[in-house]
Amino acid sequence: MKKAIILCCIVLCIGCESDQGSTQSVMEIVQTEKLKTQIRKLETTVEAQESEIEQLKTEKKNQEALHLEQNAKLNAQIRQLHATIEEQKIEIEQTDTIDTEEK
Repeated sequence: MKKAIILCCIVLCIGCESDQGSTQSVMEIVQTEKLKTQIRKLETTVEAQESEIEQLKTEKKNQEALHLEQNAKLNAQIRQLHATIEEQKIEIEQTDTIDTEEK
């Protein structure tokens, strides 16, 4: 049995030596396939990252819109508070005027 295995290995080795061109071709094919696989993985990664970037851009736009809306509401509240302050100042002045006239 050992002799058969050794003989088989010798035949394979002799075949490999005489057929180096085809061995090199097989290695090139294997390498090419590995590279194609890596390229597909990289393309998938790039697509995922591009999708994530688009999602982040959308989130940013939504946040900016929300910020503008909140800003507008706060500015309206500030204007309302200023108006209330002015009304209260007028009321105080009128009260002071009435108090002064009564004296």
